[in-house]
Amino acid sequence: MSWILVVDDEPHVTRLARTRLERAGHQVEVASNGQDALERMAARHFDVLVTDVCMPKLDGRELCEAVRKRSQNQEPFILMVTSSAEEDLHRWAEEIPNLEFMEKPVSLLRMVARIDAVLGRSPQDPR
Repeated sequence: MSWILVVDDEPHVTRLARTRLERAGHQVEVASNGQDALERMAARHFDVLVTDVCMPKLDGRELCEAVRKRSQNQEPFILMVTSSAEEDLHRWAEEIPNLEFMEKPVSLLRMVARIDAVLGRSPQDPR
């Protein structure tokens, strides 16, 4: 069973992502900011972290840096959702092997398909 943490400061975004991911057979928790996400990650291992870039307290980039420092060979796959095409953000991400960007507006079907592929699941395999 896979665990996914969805982090976004917009409740409707986390609600929609949670619903779609749960329908696909994943266990999902949500957080409203980077600090809340780190607290949840201290209590449970997540296979996938879906995070927005622009958030209060800790933004997506700071969250990823903190996750990398805390993780010991168990870094989750990170799907960073952004409307930003900032070149320095993409350059920074090149150093993180398990991070991919998904541009806004996000297709939830495409998000689920990408997560399933990373986890080695077929779309019909709800495990």
